[in-house]
Amino acid sequence: MFFASWRQFQFYENTPIRDPLLGSDSPLYSDPTLSAASPINRNRFVLAVRSNHLRLINLSESKVEHEFQAFEDSFQITHLETVHQGFLLAVGEALGKPSLIKIYKLDKLPNSPGSYHSVIEVRNGNNTFPISVVATCEDLTCIAVGFVSGKIVLIRGDLLRDRGSRQRIIYEDVGKEPVTSLEFNLDASVCFAATTTRIMMFNTTGRNRGQPDLILDSQHGLSLNCSCFSTYTNEYICSVEGSIDFYKDGGEKKPLVTELSGVKRIYPVNEDHLLVVVEAEYAKSTVLEV
Repeated sequence: MFFASWRQFQFYENTPIRDPLLGSDSPLYSDPTLSAASPINRNRFVLAVRSNHLRLINLSESKVEHEFQAFEDSFQITHLETVHQGFLLAVGEALGKPSLIKIYKLDKLPNSPGSYHSVIEVRNGNNTFPISVVATCEDLTCIAVGFVSGKIVLIRGDLLRDRGSRQRIIYEDVGKEPVTSLEFNLDASVCFAATTTRIMMFNTTGRNRGQPDLILDSQHGLSLNCSCFSTYTNEYICSVEGSIDFYKDGGEKKPLVTELSGVKRIYPVNEDHLLVVVEAEYAKSTVLEV
């Protein structure tokens, strides 16, 4: 699979309706331009709307607390994540330009694209390939960025204190297969990764010369959103055909044979339970199985 560029197509028209409870023309959190979202706590979450704007919403009061333009006009926000109890990470992409990762303090959100806590320019040549997946560790000392071209960039640094960072390419798939999964273990010493054809593991502290430290599965790859990392068990969990596999950060594998098909997403609930979202073949609808 090889992507040289990407385009957006509008296949149908839509007309937002007025919220019957609020009576306002503002779509609040049902904005049709929504491109990314992330929860902050039980009452607040943040949305990316109108390509490059961030909107902070208070659920309990059903109102917008703050909204601002986070990136310049040519950028599209494609990923949002709340990290380290008070910081927001936003990824902006623009065709032909380096992708940007901006970090904001949630209690000091700015009003313009030029204001932020710290910013990282992801170096990936002329950036003709979009980002497919992003992983961050809890203290923001490690960020992994995967591209649809099969390249993985690892960024390390003291980003919370804005003391700079270093980045290097830790993997580049020879077949240009897209990166579909990236997950750090608890101390971010290991990065689990997958393309559509293989599952791998990387050491984040050494030099790997563009190759994985361990290939966990050379026969199966992963689809997007079909993996997760459980902080309850310190395991990388992924859904492959016929089983759900559990990997320790030493590479040990524990398979669980299942009859699930059409897996769309997988989440750890606690130490003993997983939430798996599958597509029901008979109805072509999305259902939940635990």
